[in-house]
Amino acid sequence: MINITEEESCELIIKFIQYVFEEVQTEGWQIRRNEFLFQQDHYVEEEFDVNLDDMTFDKAMEKYGDMDLVISRFLYPVLSNPQWVEAWIHHLRPDLDQRHRGFCYYWSAWGKLNDFLYKRPDDFVPGQMFYAREIDYDSVKDVLGLGFQLK
Repeated sequence: MINITEEESCELIIKFIQYVFEEVQTEGWQIRRNEFLFQQDHYVEEEFDVNLDDMTFDKAMEKYGDMDLVISRFLYPVLSNPQWVEAWIHHLRPDLDQRHRGFCYYWSAWGKLNDFLYKRPDDFVPGQMFYAREIDYDSVKDVLGLGFQLK
């Protein structure tokens, strides 16, 4: 079994979010991502429900005009590519790549990423099996340094 603390795991997730944010600042990020995936022996999975042909974060801001919309309609679908988080973690921490043993740390990291990106609704009842999770805009903005308020 792999020993990784909760703190290390959270740090990996935050670094991944920051890495993706930096990548989507410039055109060609999809090409760079796909090349990175191939270098890490991963295949490319297309994003769903979003047209990202040449979209960058700034272009998304122009298109949507609202930070929360940009996060939900552009950044979250980009972050949600499971192959990217897996390849990035394997690149950064090759000791966590245990695929040859049948264990993939990224499954756990994928869950932690989703836990970071989404929060339980205020009316969540402990023990409740199904609930609609809400985007945690504040956590993502804080990690990316976008948590400022315009006056």
